[in-house]
Amino acid sequence: QGRAAFAAELGQGRREGVVEVLFGGPLPSAAAAVAGEAPARPPQELPLLESAQFDGGAGMVLDVNPQSHTYLLDHCLDGRPVMPMAMMLELAAEVGANSSSQHVTFVRDVRLLKGIGFDDGATRRLRVDSVAAPLSLDGVTRLDLTVHSDTQAGNQLNYRAQVELGGR
Repeated sequence: QGRAAFAAELGQGRREGVVEVLFGGPLPSAAAAVAGEAPARPPQELPLLESAQFDGGAGMVLDVNPQSHTYLLDHCLDGRPVMPMAMMLELAAEVGANSSSQHVTFVRDVRLLKGIGFDDGATRRLRVDSVAAPLSLDGVTRLDLTVHSDTQAGNQLNYRAQVELGGR
């Protein structure tokens, strides 16, 4: 049901072939905007990364199951919990926010390569890696993010995304 609604929504949108999802906090006040003041950055809340095990580099491991991540129980296909795309967008934004003092300005080019399902409430180990490269002279940085999961057949690439960070 959710998959069909999402596909229908995308099909009725603009025909340019681009879907852009923006993340950000509250808009600055009009007075601050006129004065040219930068908005205060709120403290970061990164709920998906709370249980992450960091490897000391640009990678981390998350153990995910429907018991510890109860949102999965509300996102099922044919009675089987699956990882919602919205949570992958949130994960990408959290990884970006955690990796830099810069703001996450965009999450782009999100690709679902192979969905992540949770059969019989099983725990799935997700490996999240990010590689940073300078994007422009304006201090904007891009993170290339990948999410892999452990399967019986080995390591499976599930998602890719690009996270842009900037001082805005």
